Amino acid sequence: MPSTENINKTIHDILGDTVTRAVTEFDAGGTAIELRSDRRVAVIDGDRSGQWGLTYDPEEDSGFAGHQHIFGSLVDALTAVQQAWQQPSS
Repeated sequence: MPSTENINKTIHDILGDTVTRAVTEFDAGGTAIELRSDRRVAVIDGDRSGQWGLTYDPEEDSGFAGHQHIFGSLVDALTAVQQAWQQPSS
C-alpha cells in the first residue's frame, strides 16, 4: 500500500492541483480517498491486496453498496476518474 505522501503525489500527477482530496489510512491496512472537483465526487478505497474500488458521484442518500468499479492499481483508478470527469455529469 502506498504511503499518504505517494498517494497525494499520484493524485496530483494525474488529476492536477484543482482536486480537493482527503486521504485516510486505516490501521488494518486500507486506504480511503475522497476526491472533489467542481460538482464531481469520486470515492476510492484500497486494500492490502492492491485492489482499488471506485465509485463516481455517489448519491448521498444511497448508503454504501459496494463500488461501481474495481482496479488493480491506484494509477488505473485515478486514470478512470480523470476520463470520467472529462464527460458531462449526469
